[in-house]
Amino acid sequence: MGNELILVTDQTHVDASPLEIVVRATDGEALSSDLTIIIHVIDVNDIPSAPVIDAGAGPFEKGDTVILSSEGSLDIDGDELEYMWDFGDGDVTDWGAALLVEHIYISTGDYKVTLSVRDGRGGSNSTEIVVSVMDSGAPSSDDEGNDAGDKRDERDLMLVIAALFLLAIIAVLIAVALMIGRKNEEKEVSAPEEGFRQDMQPDSTLVAVVEE
Repeated sequence: MGNELILVTDQTHVDASPLEIVVRATDGEALSSDLTIIIHVIDVNDIPSAPVIDAGAGPFEKGDTVILSSEGSLDIDGDELEYMWDFGDGDVTDWGAALLVEHIYISTGDYKVTLSVRDGRGGSNSTEIVVSVMDSGAPSSDDEGNDAGDKRDERDLMLVIAALFLLAIIAVLIAVALMIGRKNEEKEVSAPEEGFRQDMQPDSTLVAVVEE
């Protein structure tokens, strides 16, 4: 048995291609032997992260221009991504690098929007959201809530006005009653007719006395 020789080498291979290593052994007397080793380097590609879709504030009205963004999407390996949009109404874009797209829905409904990404090395991923499209002029839930609040305010105002009107009527009736009572008192204390006199009793009772 010959002497055992262990060869250690440290090399970084950046290309995804076979690496050929040749080991040559010599005995110092012009005799040699070659050993060829082929190492297959595999490029491990991480798929892109699930893309991020930003559709802005909804719901949208029929005929509105909906702006969709994929700016939050990324690839772990740092590869450049391509994007494809399926708007859910039969319209699908080609693969491209644009981060923003615009789309107009001509009919009402809930549309499932799918954003697919690929990194050019076989990795891909996708995400879905729902875009709601209403008929033009249809009130949103916020508008309906505001309308209900306005109606309550209007009803409360009418109740206040009715209460004030009722109080005004009561005040007028009290004033009329006081005026009538005052006139009656004036009649009672007016000058007596001839042949009569009025005497005030200790208990404040007015007594008519016939004079003979």
